[in-house]
Amino acid sequence: MKEVSPEEIEKEIDALPDEIKSNLTVQTWHRKVRAIEIGRFLKKNPDWKPTSNPGFNEVIIGMDISREERREKITQRLRVRLNTGLLEEAENLLKNHVNMEEMEYYGLEYKWLGKYLRGQISKEEMFENLNIAIHQFAKRQMTWFRKMENDGYKIHWIDIHIPLKERIKKVISIYHSEINQGD
Repeated sequence: MKEVSPEEIEKEIDALPDEIKSNLTVQTWHRKVRAIEIGRFLKKNPDWKPTSNPGFNEVIIGMDISREERREKITQRLRVRLNTGLLEEAENLLKNHVNMEEMEYYGLEYKWLGKYLRGQISKEEMFENLNIAIHQFAKRQMTWFRKMENDGYKIHWIDIHIPLKERIKKVISIYHSEINQGD
């Protein structure tokens, strides 16, 4: 669909059913194309229904950490990643593999790295904005976990402060306990 003009894409988007358009929250080229593909599929297959939960005996494990510690770890990890080649990785991708629009599609980091590499923002602005975006993403993940718990999913929270070997043993123990309950 890359040969299609932006006007044609917008025309097709406008023609989509409202339930598909309402799910199109990020307006990137790739997301619009995917929405159009889904719309075309549903038009050809009006009786299609999503599959129901097949009844997996899922085991959900989360690492329990305070909000303040999570924020510190996120910021520290971002600094480490920027100091160990993340920027060079983005430059290499742009030079050899993808264009700027495609790179932004790959995630938060690439969106902000791309703005910096285009000279739209300073390195400090890139770091601050990316750091904020990652914190916001982590907050949404925690909201999702709370929703899962409210929907009846059991999440086994493991204290991040216990030694790694003990955490691994807990994960294995929880897994075996939950799997055996499903028999």
